[in-house]
Amino acid sequence: MSVDFLSVLSKRLGIDAADYFTSEIEGEYLIVRPRQYLGTELFGKVMDVVREFDGSYVSAGKKSHFAIPLSKLASSEEKVTPQVGSSVVYLPTDCLFSLPFQARMENGDLNELAESIGELGILEPILVRPKGDGNYEIVCGQRRFKAAVLAGLDKVPCIIREMSDEEAYLAQLTENIQRHDLSDYEKARMLKYLIDKFGYTQEQLAKKIGKTQPWISHHLAILKLETEYNMSRDILEKLTEFQVRQILSAPEDKRKEIIEKIEKGEEIPSAREIEAEVKEVVAPTAPSQPEEVSAQTEEVEVEVEAPPEPKRSVEPYTCSDCKVNTYYPTFLKDGRVLCPTCLQYAWRKGLVKPDDIPEEPPEQSGEKEEIWSPKGPIDMDTGVEVECPECKAVFRLIHVLNSSGKVTHKLEKKEVGE
Repeated sequence: MSVDFLSVLSKRLGIDAADYFTSEIEGEYLIVRPRQYLGTELFGKVMDVVREFDGSYVSAGKKSHFAIPLSKLASSEEKVTPQVGSSVVYLPTDCLFSLPFQARMENGDLNELAESIGELGILEPILVRPKGDGNYEIVCGQRRFKAAVLAGLDKVPCIIREMSDEEAYLAQLTENIQRHDLSDYEKARMLKYLIDKFGYTQEQLAKKIGKTQPWISHHLAILKLETEYNMSRDILEKLTEFQVRQILSAPEDKRKEIIEKIEKGEEIPSAREIEAEVKEVVAPTAPSQPEEVSAQTEEVEVEVEAPPEPKRSVEPYTCSDCKVNTYYPTFLKDGRVLCPTCLQYAWRKGLVKPDDIPEEPPEQSGEKEEIWSPKGPIDMDTGVEVECPECKAVFRLIHVLNSSGKVTHKLEKKEVGE
């Protein structure tokens, strides 16, 4: 068994060496730095142990340290039980095993990594947890471990940490997400495993791994292509969650058509290409337009998708009973009455012309009504409501298109009784 140098010091000197020193790997050496002044007697005893491993003391003021060759630690036969949570320990590869569930389905070509490890060694220790009988489970570093075995190493640097199943799997997922090592499909599998095994809600899991609930939801949607459409794993691993989101937004017939094309081995379209295909299918049929449509109307149509036409039960393009937005009606010169949402829709469709809008609003019950201007920002009620978790107030999510074409969002408080 190779040794943990701090464990050696603890055993030889009868102290908890972790209270006196820190250690880290730098190149081919283990660097051991004192946390505090050691005193002449303790310093001498430490140097005796350092010399046994052909180490030395480097005097550099506050950065002074002991340097021990890693090769000497790896070849040592001293029997010392590795300390959980202490510094780097060299463990035999035959006592390391994988966690039962692995986020990564394939490790890819390990030859290049194995060649690098063969020349330089493993620069970042593998995180493991003890499983009894001298064996350990790999939490983080599965690919490094397999490459080390391929390179012919019989011992690898590890950090031992006591971890529950929950902590181990969360650590594994978080590391892989940070490294961008997993496909979106592999992330989805791991997310579902954690939700099923530990009973997380999407919100709870999002907080655990530093993501948002929509991020979790969008990735989990990938699994729908597997469970409902039997898409193969090989193809799913090539798709991003952005592509999947566009596929699932298509009507059922178009969705199946896109999936069939992909499965036939045709080139996988980008998310934008899929989105364009879907828009061709779901684009609403516009009412007949007047012959004259302003250039500004055409420009706005390109930059923003029109909201669904509000339901009306009176004459066309009036909204006395509009359920979309009943605030601040605009009274047009021809007698029509439109709320801001309906007015914006009609403007974009060319059903309202500049001359139809009065320059000054009429007085209603002594209060000045607000009129939306085509030159100003376009506010669209998305129909989405957000509840504050603290005070339970409810807000509408408003999509805002500025005259420059820039899109922003805002929240408007929903009053009681609305």
